[in-house]
Amino acid sequence: MAARIGADPVAQAPLSQTERDFLNASGRARRSRTRRRRALVASLIALVVGFGAVTALAVRVLYEAAHLSATAISQQLISQSHLLSSANPVLAKLLSVEAWRLNHSTDARYAMLAAARLPEHAVLSHRTGPVAFTPRGNLLASDNVKGNVWLWDVANNRPDGLPLTAHAGLVISVAFSPTGNLLATGSSAGMTQLWDVANRWPRGGPLGGHDGPVNAVAFSPDGATLATGYGDGTVKLWNVNNDYRPFATLNGHGSAVLSLAFSPTGNLLAAGYGNGTVQLWNANNSYRPFATLKGHGGPVNAVAFRPFSETMATGTGDGTVRLWNANNIHRPFATLNGHDGVVLSVAFSPKGNLLATGSSAGVTRLWDVAARHWIGGPLTGHTGFVFSVAFSPDGRTLATGGEDDTVRLWDVAANGPIEHSLTGYTGPALVRDLCASAGRSLTRSEWAHYLPGRPYQRVCR
Repeated sequence: MAARIGADPVAQAPLSQTERDFLNASGRARRSRTRRRRALVASLIALVVGFGAVTALAVRVLYEAAHLSATAISQQLISQSHLLSSANPVLAKLLSVEAWRLNHSTDARYAMLAAARLPEHAVLSHRTGPVAFTPRGNLLASDNVKGNVWLWDVANNRPDGLPLTAHAGLVISVAFSPTGNLLATGSSAGMTQLWDVANRWPRGGPLGGHDGPVNAVAFSPDGATLATGYGDGTVKLWNVNNDYRPFATLNGHGSAVLSLAFSPTGNLLAAGYGNGTVQLWNANNSYRPFATLKGHGGPVNAVAFRPFSETMATGTGDGTVRLWNANNIHRPFATLNGHDGVVLSVAFSPKGNLLATGSSAGVTRLWDVAARHWIGGPLTGHTGFVFSVAFSPDGRTLATGGEDDTVRLWDVAANGPIEHSLTGYTGPALVRDLCASAGRSLTRSEWAHYLPGRPYQRVCR
């Protein structure tokens, strides 16, 4: 039979037994390799899956451990914040913020809310009274035990430049002019100095010299007159615009002048004396005596006029504050009782609705002038006399100078009731406000004490 055209004789030849055995072995080997590869891939997949599960578990364990550690530290900081609320409110606020940063818990938010209620928001250490704000409110003047005067940057609660140094003795009275360009300081050595605030340099030489201390200094509302009150019972009036020369000496009642204040219109000058009287002089009539206020139960350590009115407050040695109407001076129209010690300082808020009073017991109180009753709780923290109180021009901050060598700044609004609303006051808003109130972050030493072993971070950036 003839072969078909195009057929391959070789391809059509039957395979030998050897060839068939080789092809079968080759097929078996290929299938075996395929099975081994599949088994290896399956093993690798299982290994990867198992390793991933172990890794995920390890990561989860580490995360949970870190979370538990952060939660535990947060709870410790919350406890410390509560414990420090009276002794160190600034640190209490910073610890509550760090507690929240570590764990956004309800407890941490409540701790921040509690810290936000603390009225004190800064402590300027190693300084003592008196204190005074510039009319702009950007600077605060205070003295120290060496007779120097410091100007503080209120926004940062830090000294603004070097201290003003020119006095012998202690600086016991300070006052800014209405424009804020001049600062008057009186010393225990009987000297008064005027300072150029912008240049931080004495404006002229010392004003006069007395055997007694300069217990009080006050500028008239127009800034043209400076009144200085002395331990020898006299008040001198200086012409600020005419070479700082005295143009009058006012003699009082044979007792030390302890306090001075001009009325808002400048028509009256009040001086409080150690014998319990207040003398009023008529500035519109060559400073002739206008009236004498009697009936105080001790030295009149402080006098202040209410803005936009003729109401005057006097703080006395019997622990009371009396309110007078300068146009009807026969008797006080109100007496405020609430201090255990001697009242040493008084100041009205810029709007005149609040009155601050400081005492020898280290307590400061805020009073509602219209209701004639204190509001909020007492401001405690000073461990000695509260020599001086002063409101910032916006009325939001009260500065107190104490015998304990500190000036303390208080959030006036925080002394009243606050709504503890978790929904109305968010965590980030609390952090922002608490950091602004504290004016600083935790120091490295504070961090090492309260968060040992953790890398330092600035709580308030």
